[in-house]
Amino acid sequence: MYPQAASQASIAFGLMELDSSGKVIRYCSEGCESIAATRETVIGKNFFNEVVPTGPGIGLKTQFDRFIAAGPNMFEKIERQYKLAGQKIRVQLLLSRNVARSSAKNGFLVLARVTPKP
Repeated sequence: MYPQAASQASIAFGLMELDSSGKVIRYCSEGCESIAATRETVIGKNFFNEVVPTGPGIGLKTQFDRFIAAGPNMFEKIERQYKLAGQKIRVQLLLSRNVARSSAKNGFLVLARVTPKP
């Protein structure tokens, strides 16, 4: 079963870098079908509340918060699937600790990828 996201217009397909609060600090839609999303409408938004609302009980935000709060793993991959306006989408989070290339400069690199699922 796929949890329902808020609306089709709120989904930004592409790759995003998040800071430790879940705010989008980089966005690239290249090669992805995007629905009314641009860098200007995505950067600065909270990924979990404004870009891809996850709905109650999904656990995606909880797992993200646990990792950021010094969870046991150095690397974690989290994946969820949603059904949105009759279309299945995949949301993937890749989280890594102590990465010098992160824009947030806080020792984390968090990438979020949102893609249509055939």
